[in-house]
Amino acid sequence: LKMDEFVRNLMNRMEERQKIAEMGGQIRHIFLQMLEDSIKSTDTKGSCAYACYLAKQSFDKFTDYNVVYRGGDGQGDGGYLDDQGQSQGHYWLELTTTLGNSFIVDLTADQFGDEPVVVMPLAENNKYISGCQDIIDDHFTDFLNQTLY
Repeated sequence: LKMDEFVRNLMNRMEERQKIAEMGGQIRHIFLQMLEDSIKSTDTKGSCAYACYLAKQSFDKFTDYNVVYRGGDGQGDGGYLDDQGQSQGHYWLELTTTLGNSFIVDLTADQFGDEPVVVMPLAENNKYISGCQDIIDDHFTDFLNQTLY
């Protein structure tokens, strides 16, 4: 019985990951179109906050997931660890599904040489170190105030 439960939970997590990855890919496609239309480039370098905002709004609107901005400055308060082990300032999302599975979702990891869309179970995370949440929340409050108003 425990093995059946383990396998069922694993299958549910795999299905959730696939659904999140599909939605993330669609959001990234829209985001790249927005970049192309506004700055005539699809280079995602420096655009992670914008991508996070679009993705969070989409996941909030179309799913029942709990979605939180995460990030770090790359200088001692979290960040993304690239393949050379260097910490980079970056933003991404952490979401928790209705089944309680948590994932990292990053739609601009390609700026550091990673896959364009990363959906990683939080338990498998070895690249994303979230910094002080109060600072992240303040950054997004400022970002939204400057962007939307």
